[in-house]
Amino acid sequence: MVICYRKKMIRIAQIWFEETGAGGGEKADIAFCHGIREPQKGPFRLVQTFHSRFSDLTLPEETLFLQISKTGRNEVRRSEKDGTQREFFDSRALTERPDVLEGLAEMYRRMYASKGREASLNAEQMRAYAGTGALYCSRVRKDGEDLVYHSYLADRTCARLLHSVSDFRESGDVAVISRANRGLHWEDMKRFAGMGLSVYDWGGISDPEHPNGIDQFKIKFGGEPVTYYNVIEGRTLLGKLAVLALKIKGF
Repeated sequence: MVICYRKKMIRIAQIWFEETGAGGGEKADIAFCHGIREPQKGPFRLVQTFHSRFSDLTLPEETLFLQISKTGRNEVRRSEKDGTQREFFDSRALTERPDVLEGLAEMYRRMYASKGREASLNAEQMRAYAGTGALYCSRVRKDGEDLVYHSYLADRTCARLLHSVSDFRESGDVAVISRANRGLHWEDMKRFAGMGLSVYDWGGISDPEHPNGIDQFKIKFGGEPVTYYNVIEGRTLLGKLAVLALKIKGF
């Protein structure tokens, strides 16, 4: 799957779910190839090792649920009693309801602002993803307030988590949001399994040997550890110069 867009003057191709990363985006200055199993190195290629976990959605629902830690299962059950509402949007719905992606972007901004950092969602990229039909979002609301957002890219077999966004620091009930987030992951897994997908990719583990809090949250859902590679490839003179600059910076 290839998604093309511009960032400033650079033509970018995001290539997903292609194990070799070879196809598509020929007219792009830079190609970002995600999830490559055996990358080829080169002077105008930047290879990044990426760790994640895969949950097997072909398992019976009860078996999949039992892979979650005991505490996690209890949190999922309790989330059902918190009076929250869960919503799921495919790409068509996201195109018809721009307020959903706007809400995701705003919560993303607030989440990082509460940590003293500036960050913004790439709106053009997200619209491009929706245009391919591959973008999905889910959210939890309570009393008209957004609590949690998730976003995914999916093909016929795999759903990969892009964003899991909540704003604990501005909420009066951290426990409810924590349960809502865990419950939404479980609901999303069941949703994608019902769509016939076989893999739920947790979207990254920063350090399998020394997992941080977010890593531990994902690991407690079970699944199997995987390692693959993301490749940034310069395909035009402009793109090659950009990749060389990234290498010099130690990116």
